[in-house]
Formats: sequence, structure tokens, C-alpha cells
Amino acid sequence: LGMLQATMAGAIRAVLLLAMAVSAESAGKIIVQGAGASFPNLLYQDLIFAYQFVAPDVTLSYLATGSTGGKCRIMDFTEKCVEDTKGKEHIDFAGSDSLLKSTEYVLYPDLQMFPTVCAPYCSFFRLECLHSASGCHK
Repeated sequence: LGMLQATMAGAIRAVLLLAMAVSAESAGKIIVQGAGASFPNLLYQDLIFAYQFVAPDVTLSYLATGSTGGKCRIMDFTEKCVEDTKGKEHIDFAGSDSLLKSTEYVLYPDLQMFPTVCAPYCSFFRLECLHSASGCHK
């Protein structure tokens, strides 16, 4: 599999595992809500759209709040999301580009991290700007 296919397969597996876990606890319509990092949002929206054809009894949603917004919601909304007024307070999964700290694992031992999306990041520089005293801003 190519990198994109492997990434999408990992994200689909994560959503399926989450849906199965939630479905074990409830009967009827299953609702799985996520929030967090904006980077994977487009991929998650495509997966959510496709998944509705496979499992119409499952409603998936993901709100791009930023990594901090996702992490505070999955931990404790009322304590950690003081200034956040965007979207649902309680979520089933969070997206983040940062790792949980060891202290967060102690406070929230039921949280687990596993990667669902990866992509290369590249920074571009104009070399002549790096060597110029004034940069490229005149």
C-alpha cells in the first residue's frame, strides 16, 4: 500500500474500532463524536461521508477545534476548556498533533493514543533571503 492508502486504512480502522466499542454499550442508533486538530479534518469528513453507506445506523461527526480543543474535551471540558464555546462539550475521540504528557496519563488513565493520519511537512526557504542582512522584506 502507498502512504495515502495506509494512512486512510489506519484512520478507517480507528473509526471502526471506536464505533464497535460504542455499539457494545448502546442499542439502536450509534453516535460517535470527535473534535480536535484541524489538519486531519478533510480526511475525517471524507471517511465520515463514506462510512454512512457502510453503517447507516452509525452517526459520526468531527469538529475541527484545534489540537488543544480536542484534548481538553476528551479530558475534562468544564475544567480545561474554559474559553471554548465551539461545538459539543463531550466527545468520544480527539485528534491532536501533540502527545499526551505523562501527568495526563496519570490523571486520565483510560486515554490511549494511536496515530490515524500522517503526512510530510516541508518548509520552503529562499536561500538568498537567508543570507541577506535585511532578508527579503524591504
